[in-house]
Amino acid sequence: MVTKGRPAASPLPSVDAQEHFERAAEVLVGGLSASARENTSLGRPLLAARGDGPWITTPDGKRYIDFHTGYGATMLGHNHPAVRSAIERALDMGIVHGPETVHQEQLARRIVEIIPSAELVRFANSGTEATMAAIRAARAFAGRDKLLKFEGHFHTYDVVVGHHGFGAAHGREVIDEALDRMDAACAVIASNSRARDGSS
Repeated sequence: MVTKGRPAASPLPSVDAQEHFERAAEVLVGGLSASARENTSLGRPLLAARGDGPWITTPDGKRYIDFHTGYGATMLGHNHPAVRSAIERALDMGIVHGPETVHQEQLARRIVEIIPSAELVRFANSGTEATMAAIRAARAFAGRDKLLKFEGHFHTYDVVVGHHGFGAAHGREVIDEALDRMDAACAVIASNSRARDGSS
């Protein structure tokens, strides 16, 4: 299948997913490169050979709708013509640049234009890095140490916030609250605000 505006796909690689997983386990911890890719229903990670539009295709030709969307990175779908074109133009500049280019300013300006609360922008390499920077900025501005996070949700792998059993560190308190208990979360915020201000 060729999606309109996309180049014809190359043949699928001839790979047995189970055999590949067993080989991967010889050199990768757990046989995969990210624990989020564990798939208990398959007993191994889902092995992708190609992505096109909303679809992921495995080496044996099975097609799945990709609800992960690259963990948010492929909101336009896989292999989108405009994204491919932008990547190809970027490759003409070189693979990685240490210095600044004009593109950082252009993207930051666009973000500021469409998000009213974004006065200034700082790019990060990952959500974890962005969250850590946001926490430091918020603590410096507010003069507070406590954090409120939603129980069981991924915020970052930073031990300051805690994830999957990792608790608070550095003498700072992390308060877990269920997302479906917004009244309780608001009560926690109000209680800690009163305690800090010394009001009743």
